[in-house]
Amino acid sequence: MLEEWIKKLARRGVRVPGDVLFASTRRRVLDEVVALHRPQAVRLGQRLSQGDSAAQDELSELATRALRSLREGVAADSLLARAGSALDRAWHKPNAVELMDRPDLDEGRRTRIIESLDRWNLLSGSYDLFLDELRPLLRPDGPTRILDLASGHAGFALHLLRVARDQGLELEVTATDLSPEYLEVGRARALSEGLDLDIRVQDALDLRNLEPGEFDIVVCTQAQHHFPAGLVAVMFESAARAAGRGVVFIDGSRSALHAATMATMGQLWFRHRDFTYDSVTSLRRFFFPEELELLARIGDWGDDVTARWMPPNHCLVRLDLTRAPKAELS
Repeated sequence: MLEEWIKKLARRGVRVPGDVLFASTRRRVLDEVVALHRPQAVRLGQRLSQGDSAAQDELSELATRALRSLREGVAADSLLARAGSALDRAWHKPNAVELMDRPDLDEGRRTRIIESLDRWNLLSGSYDLFLDELRPLLRPDGPTRILDLASGHAGFALHLLRVARDQGLELEVTATDLSPEYLEVGRARALSEGLDLDIRVQDALDLRNLEPGEFDIVVCTQAQHHFPAGLVAVMFESAARAAGRGVVFIDGSRSALHAATMATMGQLWFRHRDFTYDSVTSLRRFFFPEELELLARIGDWGDDVTARWMPPNHCLVRLDLTRAPKAELS
């Protein structure tokens, strides 16, 4: 009964008061910053697609400056906004290290954190909500090929295959990461469940090794905060050029309120100190929805990106290439 109540609450979501209060200001400043920086970002994206090795760093630096401009613009809006921005700066820790990312962490502790994260995503219904965002992009005439970037232990990729098996969906799923150790966890789980999961070591920032349209949908969930902010723009640019039908990026939304909730859940429900620590650390590293939107909209397909906050507490950016034509290289 408690699990059903949590799922219902998660599907509605609870927005942080400060997020709602300053959302309109962030939206206005976002549009101004994108208009200012996008022409240069488009040129860098085109150089990146042509193999210019310097373009990745330049695009990352440009996106980092644009994000800084967004935050400074919000803070300059009013005394109230300045106070809210100061509190956010004190709370926001983009460089904090999660236990799960420490190379010296005992594998038993790492595995338990992974298991608890999967339990939470299933308990809250987050994986199902992520899949709902992919459904409009699924092929109506055959299997949909999905590339999961920075998949880690392939938690979402495995969920996609379980749902496909249970609902008769035609999905071909490839989980990728730079860490073979994480991918081996996903491979072992797939074998134990009889799921046909493709596993590849892949740099999420450079997809030029893929054939154009080799995958219909490129997705990345709950991993963007593990990258420096500027490189998230590089990753979205690469994904947009590689995908055949669309791109879906989902990460958590920065929130002290939800951190308190996760700390309580971690201790009372999961009774797991490591999971509690990593959950709170993640919530301090996340973006606001408009910040993640900025990193996606700054490139070639910015006019066709849709973005919003989504329950239970996530940032969503999506590019639907079935409606938006591929950008032309000049």
